[in-house]
Amino acid sequence: MKNFSVDEKKCVACGACLSYSDYFVEDSTGKAKSNLGSNILEKDLIIAEEISSLCPTNAISIVEVKSNGSIDNILKDLKSELLDCLITYKESSNFAYDRNKYQLAYPESPNFYGSDYKYSSDSKAVNAGLEEFDRYVYSRYRKIILELFVQYKLDKIYPYYDFSEESFIEKRLDKIRSILNKYGGLINANLNNRVIPIDFDSFNLDFENNDFKMRLKDVSEFERFSTSSGVWADFQSGSYSSLSSYKSYIDTDDFEEYIGSGLFGDKYKTRYCHRSLKEVVAEFYSDIQLSMSSVDLDEKAAMYVNLFIRSFNYLLLDIFVNKFIEIERLTNKKYKAFDDIKPIIDNNYTKEKYLESIIGEIDKYLY
Repeated sequence: MKNFSVDEKKCVACGACLSYSDYFVEDSTGKAKSNLGSNILEKDLIIAEEISSLCPTNAISIVEVKSNGSIDNILKDLKSELLDCLITYKESSNFAYDRNKYQLAYPESPNFYGSDYKYSSDSKAVNAGLEEFDRYVYSRYRKIILELFVQYKLDKIYPYYDFSEESFIEKRLDKIRSILNKYGGLINANLNNRVIPIDFDSFNLDFENNDFKMRLKDVSEFERFSTSSGVWADFQSGSYSSLSSYKSYIDTDDFEEYIGSGLFGDKYKTRYCHRSLKEVVAEFYSDIQLSMSSVDLDEKAAMYVNLFIRSFNYLLLDIFVNKFIEIERLTNKKYKAFDDIKPIIDNNYTKEKYLESIIGEIDKYLY
């Protein structure tokens, strides 16, 4: 079997090959790349030689490649490679919470870096600092836990539902397109007929699928579970979790204020202030982080990510089955390689059973 090979380094994107043959398509940089696996039909060999000679930089060559054998073997390999593109379930260890990784900003409170010397006693200065800490930090624990959930989600969960160009999912979809392109060419070459069209590698994911939309919502809005996560309950279960227990972290200072002179000499009055609240805030943040790492956040994340993975795999299986059905329609023949997978289309129960045979059961990731 003969194939076209394009040397990317030599190609100057002149477009000569594109204008003469649909064996080539333009890539994102404007250069030529082979289409449908670049497998050359026997009837096109003479034309192929002409196309190769037309390239001004000799970037196109014709090479001999090993054949996959019969059409049945080709389709078995196609099915195997596509099924290898299904995403495997993830262990909870992938979602371990690292309390040293997620950072919280200091609050924007008027006296965070210390108050004026305006208190008449040390205890009043301490209480003023504690009130400031309560108003801008302690009483806002929900917002603080939510912020940690958002950081955790973006770090641990977002990569699994990121659809940007360089994402894990998009790279997997590119791999599927490449497989379809390659095997479309192999089928054509085996049958010596252009039965598989050049757009065989194109497909659309059904993002409107109700199960997929629900699972996507669970992972993309994971922070909404912050209120029911048990973090605050775990925090309050500690021996030193009350507001008053943080009083010891409020530092104070004093100075003698001159208020005039009297019968017995100069008079002074001691004034007090609380110093920066960095220490008490840092202690509180540390305690919250400890509670974040104490609850079963990793198991919850693994459950929702794996439910999303299962739903996404359902969409992939639909694409695979539709492509298999399309091959049978285009070649006007039924193939045993597809007999076990065609019945699962549009039925989540049969898809789940089929997935279990490939990537294992999801039940152990649910709790």
